[in-house]
Amino acid sequence: MTGEKELRCDYLLALDLRGLPVLVVGGGAVGARKTEGLIQCGARVTVVSPKLAPQLERRVREGAVRWEPREYHVGEAGAYRLVFAAAGNPEVNRRVAEDARASGVWINVADRPELGNLRVPASFRRGPLTVAVSTAGGSPWLAQAFRKLLEEVIDPAYGPFVEQMVEARQRLRAAGVGVSERREAFAEIWRSQALDRWRSGDAPGAKAVVEAILERWGAGDHGDSADRIAKKRSGHDPDPLGD
Repeated sequence: MTGEKELRCDYLLALDLRGLPVLVVGGGAVGARKTEGLIQCGARVTVVSPKLAPQLERRVREGAVRWEPREYHVGEAGAYRLVFAAAGNPEVNRRVAEDARASGVWINVADRPELGNLRVPASFRRGPLTVAVSTAGGSPWLAQAFRKLLEEVIDPAYGPFVEQMVEARQRLRAAGVGVSERREAFAEIWRSQALDRWRSGDAPGAKAVVEAILERWGAGDHGDSADRIAKKRSGHDPDPLGD
């Protein structure tokens, strides 16, 4: 409406980049940081840059990254599924963004996010858990401030704890435990002393707490019954998309 500010809103997504070709233009500190996160997510990363930061050189030697030691070629962004423009030259970044958008490719521009169609939220990981914060590009500083605040609340102990929850879900489903019962089991694990045990460095104790709960729900680590094995082999689940 006239006189009203346009609403800025990001639709946050989680991308499965395993095996997908991703281009990073720029081999400096920013490009290195982007590349490292992409490697961790299983992407097939190509870095185009005449020179590389030391950490990127190491990744190239390890075979984790393909390096093209040259300047960006006009139009090549269209050959990738995702592109990051992190060159030290704003004009190069603009050219990369234009090529990517013309080809319908998702593009993030490090120095001028408004030129792209993809912004990367401030985030951190705790094992399988990823926590992300976005201000729709309005205040990157504030997004980073919230990230640091959340990092203090969601401490490193959540990493192994979340891994336990993931394993618990798999075992409960394999044991044929229904959706509503699984949710009750998850709530019981959440309220248990498992997280506190991880925080105190008592990994065996944390595992024992969760194992006892799974035992009570019929998903103990003592072998499946014939009925459970049959369900597991048939892929039966009353709600495969449920918890």
